[in-house]
Amino acid sequence: MLLFFLPHDCLGEAKKGRGCEGNIEISPKAGFVIKPEGPFSFNLRFCAENCTIPPGAMLEIIPFGHTDWQSRFVIPRISLSCAGIEKRADVVVDPFYSALEAGEQGAPFRFLVRFHDGLDGGDVFRFNYDIPKIYRPYYGLAGLCRPTFQVSLLDKDGNIVHRYPTPVWKVAPVPAKELNILVPSQAQVGEDVTLLVAFSGMDGLPVYDDMGEVRLDLPKDVVADNASIRIGASDKGRKEIRVRFTGAGFFRITGKSDKGFEATSNPIRVGKEGQYRVLWGDLHKHSDYSWDSRNISNNVCLRPRDNLDLARDLALLDFMASTDHGQHDRGFVETKDWRIPQVDMTKDDWERYRADIVAAQRPDIIHFFGYEQRDPRGDTCMIFLDHGRYFIEKGRRLDVSEQWARHRPGELVSIPHFHPLNGIELFDKTSPHETLMEIYSIHGRYEFYRNEQPKVAGRWWHNSHEHNKKGPFVMDLLEKGFRLGLVAAGDHAQPGMWGISGVLAREKTKEAIFEALLARRTYASTGARILVDFRVGGLLMGEEKRVSSNDPVQGKRTIAVELHAPGKIQSVEVIRNGAVLFRKEIALPDWQGEFLDLESLDTISKVRPLNGERSTYYYLRIT
Repeated sequence: MLLFFLPHDCLGEAKKGRGCEGNIEISPKAGFVIKPEGPFSFNLRFCAENCTIPPGAMLEIIPFGHTDWQSRFVIPRISLSCAGIEKRADVVVDPFYSALEAGEQGAPFRFLVRFHDGLDGGDVFRFNYDIPKIYRPYYGLAGLCRPTFQVSLLDKDGNIVHRYPTPVWKVAPVPAKELNILVPSQAQVGEDVTLLVAFSGMDGLPVYDDMGEVRLDLPKDVVADNASIRIGASDKGRKEIRVRFTGAGFFRITGKSDKGFEATSNPIRVGKEGQYRVLWGDLHKHSDYSWDSRNISNNVCLRPRDNLDLARDLALLDFMASTDHGQHDRGFVETKDWRIPQVDMTKDDWERYRADIVAAQRPDIIHFFGYEQRDPRGDTCMIFLDHGRYFIEKGRRLDVSEQWARHRPGELVSIPHFHPLNGIELFDKTSPHETLMEIYSIHGRYEFYRNEQPKVAGRWWHNSHEHNKKGPFVMDLLEKGFRLGLVAAGDHAQPGMWGISGVLAREKTKEAIFEALLARRTYASTGARILVDFRVGGLLMGEEKRVSSNDPVQGKRTIAVELHAPGKIQSVEVIRNGAVLFRKEIALPDWQGEFLDLESLDTISKVRPLNGERSTYYYLRIT
């Protein structure tokens, strides 16, 4: 049955003067439903009898029309069954991904069918893709992604000759996995704040089923519009209400649905407004402008606006930075030593991307414009207060330090994002623009070599530390002498679901958040919204002090910690100069403690290779 008829220009002989009207039929076109589990297949038929594809040409097939890293969370069984061309074609699996993890984790995202002797009209083959398990079906974001596959005709050198439009299929609803209740981390007595009740599916994907009723258990001094919330199919798994706190203190709100889901909100501190407010955000987010969040041919998945809506409407974040790749990975290769060549974002792409960021602004979440820079030391998120400068001048890509030089203080914050084999020796410069580093994301935890990864069901950390023996890790940079705060982010994952950053800002404005980032008043979380107050010698996290010989903190320092978490905290550790100074088992959601570091700074300070100065640093680790 013919469901999709696509004309294309012929390759090879047509360019020599032998014209031909060729086409490929792709089926099915409509009515097909992709389910979270189960196989599917499609047919390709070369039906132009007068069209000849020359020897060596290739057909590129990208399942679901995406080339993102998430395809490696799919554990498929894949086969090609061909009619009439078995002896004239072979399937080349994209070697970059097959070599990256020796095929142990998931599937490569691309297949190349090479025609040794060319191809004649009338040949047919069937592509079967069996999916017994899907961990993160990005293509399953109903209403946002366009689930499909991509078919392209390539010449023998891998250049795209023609790319075929492809069908968009229906998506089966993602089943609910958990209930989340979220509130802001701070409020004043008598202030109305938003309380979000949201169901999510696999790793934060939105739910479109009728989820029934959720009943809230409101503590004393908490007043809500309605303690019973009905969430129907049209609500997309979420609903907001207004709540007011009539008394001061720390509060958590619990809820239970009539379908058996239960949840406890993050803690909220209610009282007199302090110097800083705790705000939450994701500082590293890719959209369909990036190769690892969609396919190379711009099939729409998550646009910047989609990311922003999900960050606010499903994760109740206060801010987000769009940091799409300035360099895209493209091309193909035949050997296992291949690495994807880099293609820079054009100036037109840059302006269109920036215009999309501006168009995506909304009043209830702060949206920063940025991009991810790739240079010899690795990847760096470049986030701008305003628009920023394009990273290519006179045909040459600027490196991170050159971008630093082209921006005034307060205009740019750069955040290195660690990857395998970025040697510590490549980090040799400092800048007032670079005050933070990313310790955690979808790539895993990068605190120190062979650190334990968070135990989160279903998550696989694709950057094994065995591939990262050279570093650097967070502790490597601190020991070298860099004075950098810590953040966590999602990268190409669901906004707010993998890593988030807490920021102590004077107010919820773009300028105040940016000032807090540059001042290092930040902390990183794998997802839990913990209220943290950490001080050493009276200094708040992110602050530093040059100590004279008669300063009281020279001889001893008071270390004060106050924590309020959504659930029980297992332990708290104070790290000093790369070693655990203090550890305490807690098993409570709230904890406050204070102790003295009695060793003098003269004794414990180290000479740092970066600048030759002697210094001491502290940070807090909460599990």
